[in-house]
Amino acid sequence: MSPSHFLKANGDIMNKKLQTFGKALYSNTELLKLSKMPLLLLALMLFVNVSLVSSPNIIGYMDGLSVIERLEGVDDAFEEMYETELGCAIDEEAKMQCDGEFQAMYGDYHFQYQTALDTDGIEESTILFTPDQAVVIYQGETTEVLDGDYSLLQGFDFSAMKANAQSSDNGAATYYEDNTNFFLKNLYYSDLSQHIGLVYTVQFAQTLLYVVLVSLMVLMVNFRASVKKITYQAALRVTILAMTGPALLAALLGLWIPGWAYLIFTMIYLIRIIVIYYSLNRRSETLVGPKETPEIREETE
Repeated sequence: MSPSHFLKANGDIMNKKLQTFGKALYSNTELLKLSKMPLLLLALMLFVNVSLVSSPNIIGYMDGLSVIERLEGVDDAFEEMYETELGCAIDEEAKMQCDGEFQAMYGDYHFQYQTALDTDGIEESTILFTPDQAVVIYQGETTEVLDGDYSLLQGFDFSAMKANAQSSDNGAATYYEDNTNFFLKNLYYSDLSQHIGLVYTVQFAQTLLYVVLVSLMVLMVNFRASVKKITYQAALRVTILAMTGPALLAALLGLWIPGWAYLIFTMIYLIRIIVIYYSLNRRSETLVGPKETPEIREETE
């Protein structure tokens, strides 16, 4: 075979595999054709599926920025802090340095700087700074809390805001508002990596549990069968790959309804597994994985 024919043949095979994989997102018939997928690629698909299923929770966390809008009066409080040239600044090591422990009122918020975080007994709207963390608490009809560290706020200097605002082209009010939004948003995002890591870890553990339990359920098609219709390796592949289509749908729905996306994923995935289970039960041939052979059992009366 010439090199050109060899490349064309390999290209055709690859295109056919990609088409099969694409159809397997929704077609159970095509999905069963992938039961011999290499384990390394299968492990990659597991990580992809976990990422897709986790995305609605991560999107929901990003939407949590709306808490800033519910901190009524916080813009006025920060503006007073700028105007009075509050002696607090964040150094390059992401530590808040203030001129000693003190308390004051800024707008409707009681301000405190402490060396250690202590929120016990707080019953009024409060802005609390410590060397490592900041907490903004709004007490109204509901209680809203925004907290985080200064890892994204190095160089933020309250004492320099008034002087900088006077030279701003957009005016002091806009300058103050922009910097307040910057401070609060980066306070919220400061634990983003930790939160995403926690979400992914929990979701991976939960998905792995699903895979084990569901693959065992799929394996139950062999119960009292004379021919082993599916091996555990093949059941494992089917279980993981059956997740990809619903997980992709959940990721897309998470853009609009992150709170419902995971529930929809669970329902669709469960329905698909049930359909696959009965489809395997009706098969006359054996579904096996690489280097696996069917097991013939004696008929039982």
